[in-house]
Parts: sequence; C-alpha cells; structure tokens
Amino acid sequence: MVEHDFILSFSDSGAVDAGSVKAAAATVAKGLVALYDGDSGGTLGKWPYPPYYWWESGAAWGALINYWYYTGDDTYNDITRTGLAAQISSTNDFMPKAETFNLGNDDQAFWAIAAMSAAEKGFPAPPSPYPGWLTIVENVFNDWVGRWATESCNGGLKWQIFSENSGYDYKNSISNGGFFQIAARLAQATHNQTYVDWANKIWDWTTSVGLIDDSYNVYDGTDDTDNCTSLNHLQWTYNVGMWLYGAAVLQNYTNGAETWADRTTGLLDSTSLFTSPFSNATDVLYETACEKLGNCNTDQLSIDGCARQFHFECKYNSFNNIIHLFDHNVVTVVTPEFDIVLYNKCDDHKLNFICTDINTHVINHASRFLIIDAINSDIYLNLGISNHKRSAVYWIGGPNSRHTFDSS
Repeated sequence: MVEHDFILSFSDSGAVDAGSVKAAAATVAKGLVALYDGDSGGTLGKWPYPPYYWWESGAAWGALINYWYYTGDDTYNDITRTGLAAQISSTNDFMPKAETFNLGNDDQAFWAIAAMSAAEKGFPAPPSPYPGWLTIVENVFNDWVGRWATESCNGGLKWQIFSENSGYDYKNSISNGGFFQIAARLAQATHNQTYVDWANKIWDWTTSVGLIDDSYNVYDGTDDTDNCTSLNHLQWTYNVGMWLYGAAVLQNYTNGAETWADRTTGLLDSTSLFTSPFSNATDVLYETACEKLGNCNTDQLSIDGCARQFHFECKYNSFNNIIHLFDHNVVTVVTPEFDIVLYNKCDDHKLNFICTDINTHVINHASRFLIIDAINSDIYLNLGISNHKRSAVYWIGGPNSRHTFDSS
C-alpha cells in the first residue's frame, strides 16, 4: 500500500492552486482506471464484480467523461468511449442480457446519465453501429415511460425491471429521480415539451406518495404492495443530489420559474443533513445512514461521489435568480474542508482509495470509487477553469433561447 501526499499550493486568499488540483485529479483518475480490468481478461465496460456493481461502472465512465471535459486530459477517452459503448446492448438502451439478474431502473439511469453527459459535453460519438449518445438516452427514457407502473400507487417507476428480481415491489427515489433528471436534461437539450410534461408528472407523483416531503427531504423508497402507504425514511446523499440536479435544469429551462426555483432551493437546503455528523463537523459530506457506524457497503461507499457531482452541475444549470445561492450553499456543502482532507493524504493503491485527515482519522472514504468527481467539480466550480470553450448544449435558458446541440 503506497500513500501519497498531494502537495497543494495556496494563494494569499487561501484558494487552492489550479495545477495542484489537476495533478490530484490525474492521480485519482489513474487509480480509478487501474481498477478496471475490462480490457485485460474481465468484462468489457465493467469494473470487476465483486465488489463493484454494474451501475458503478456507468457512473465511473461518467466521471471520466467529466474528468476529460474539465481538465482537457484525453488520456482515458478511448477506453471510456469503448467501455461505455460496450454496455449499450443490442437494443441501444443499456439493457445487457448479462445484467438481467440485478438490472434495476436506477442502474440503467447511471449509464444513461453518463451517455447524457457525453452528448452534452461533445464527447466522441460511440463506434458504429451504435447511434449517437442522445438517441441512446432517449431510448432509455422511452423504456421508463413504458414501465410507469399505474397498477399500484397511481404510478411511479419500480426499482427493479424484472419481476423475478428482489426489489420489484419497491418504488424508490433514485430510480424515479434518474427518470426525472434525464427528462429535465432531455428537455433542455431538445426543447421537446414531452420531456417537461414527464418531469412534472414524476415530481408530482413522488411528492404525492411522500418520497419528497414538504421540507424537501428525499426518502429512499416505498412498498407498492401496500399501495405506497408506508415509507422507508432512510436518506442518502445521491437521492437528493439526483433530484436537485434535475430541478436546477428545469429552473434554468423555464427561465427561472418560481416553482422550480423554490424546489431547487428547497432541495439545496435539505442537503445540510449530510454535513453535520458531529458538533465539530466542518462541512464534510457524509452518509447519515451508515457512515457514523462504519457499516457502509460498497454501493454506499460510492454514492456521495455521485451526489457531489450532481451538486456541482446544479450551479451551472441554474438561472441567475438563484445561482448566487450555490456560491454560498453548495460550495460549503461539498467543497473546501472535504478537499483538504482529500488532498492531504490519499492512498492510491488501486484497490483501496481511502482519504484521511492529518490526524489519520478516516473522515470520508465513501467516495473512494468515484472520488474523481469530487476533484472534477473543484476544477470548474472553485477554480473556474476548463479546457473546453463550450458544451454541446448551451445552458442559457429556456425553450426560446438559442441553443446549439451536437446530437452525434
């Protein structure tokens, strides 16, 4: 096990030097790819299972797309393009038969989110014979429309896709949130009102059963065998992050509509739950449901990396009337103290990303597999730098705005 201390340079104002953040990103990206064995005896497109589930591979490819976009380093573009495309499946919707035993709507969502990021950021198109990234995401969206389960609870997306899988009777926030976020981002990319209508429908259903309450707490799920009358009140970082990103996109798309501005700020405020584990907490993102007890599993160790990336993207998908809130809230929620922890001591052994503070107490290892997204967000959010002049989508307002979109 080899431990590296990342040496960061600070300005007089305490800001982290851009070069040292990029160097840290490069180190973590290298370690993330070192975990991948898909081109050396494993399954193409997948990190090894166990311990990594299929959804985590989709999220990891999305993280590497963001890494390329925010740093300009294309070292991993070929492996990312090949790996992401390898799981598209013959139906062009990320439904590989090999994953039938555990394929949930939430799993499919993380692959769709990676493809959506590829489309938005102008990442190289998938190889022939696959269609463009946007078409693939639209196919996933259409899958979900067909799975909208009105036979119980008046709607909602089930967690599992296949009835033989455990969890088929569970309707959860992450599956419906993935549907919601993709609907919002497709609306922004295509200006098709159908996507807006579905985003509203998903939001209305989710709040009607109480998975998002009046205080914008996002609860894990509900049992559709009792008509969704009882809730699992566990809360996870990526649930609120998933919904927050979608709400921010719609707030942008509707030119700052009060409804979506209120929902975005409400979800943003609710994230404070995940930054206060102890009386001396310094705004380090953590999982309330497992981390204090030290019993997070592999999935749970990954999800706040996703949450942080969703938080970060919100700032750049929010209309001007609330964007200032992200300067004060999101940066505090997901950045500076965590990053000092992250950069001061990181173990880059390929199987064991664990970051500790200077006293060697484990502060936050929940992002060990997707921690690259934490650094990606700093590169753009805190440092304001990017090696790309524009996204394939201009995030500058609603359906009457002039957008450019590359659908390849």
